[in-house]
Amino acid sequence: MKGTDLSEAAIDQMFSRVHQDHLIVESQIGWLSSYCSYGDPLFDKLDGSYSGWAVAIAHISVVQSVIMFLNRSIDNNGDSLTRLIKVLSVNDNVIRQRLSRLYLERHGKQVEFASTVSIWEYLQSCLDKVKNDPSMKSFQVFRNAWIGHRLSREVYSKKFNEQNLEKHRASSEDAVRLARDLLHISHQAAFNWNLAKWEIEGRVDKAAENCTMFWELLPKLKKTEVLPPEK
Repeated sequence: MKGTDLSEAAIDQMFSRVHQDHLIVESQIGWLSSYCSYGDPLFDKLDGSYSGWAVAIAHISVVQSVIMFLNRSIDNNGDSLTRLIKVLSVNDNVIRQRLSRLYLERHGKQVEFASTVSIWEYLQSCLDKVKNDPSMKSFQVFRNAWIGHRLSREVYSKKFNEQNLEKHRASSEDAVRLARDLLHISHQAAFNWNLAKWEIEGRVDKAAENCTMFWELLPKLKKTEVLPPEK
């Protein structure tokens, strides 16, 4: 496979860049997860207020950021998750040598690892499932025809209908679900590359907990707002 036969150092650099991308987006996925889960009680606190617009603007920004993460993860270019899995699937010897060295360094024992190809095939099947999800296809159209290029609504609707998605409207909950699926895939890939979990595992849930705490502390904003006098 052209462009995927890489050295251990090159693959490790790819992992580092994917890792950095995750660090940026995981807190946003946690924010969105909390926002969706908290639901009506939060909307009641924001309803009729002026300051609640800050949350509405943040919601729009976070949703678009997560949708961009979903799309760049499944794109087959750069340091996408799709390309990373393809690289791993054709570098079995490099991976096995690395795992044997890491195990020796950490446990003082020489172990010969079996082929890892089946692992990457499984993770590729998980990735394919995300790619073929109707919500993911909807988010692709949204990225290509609205966020990325801001085409006319007529063109956006046409592209949406071309994908037979006219009856499917993806939601923020769908974005969270797909993002969590992608994070699970990348965490599994990292474990089978490093023989250790990424330290960022669990950051989504922690971010969601922190955001939920914030929603709970919010008063009903309309009752607490003191507006400046009109000029």
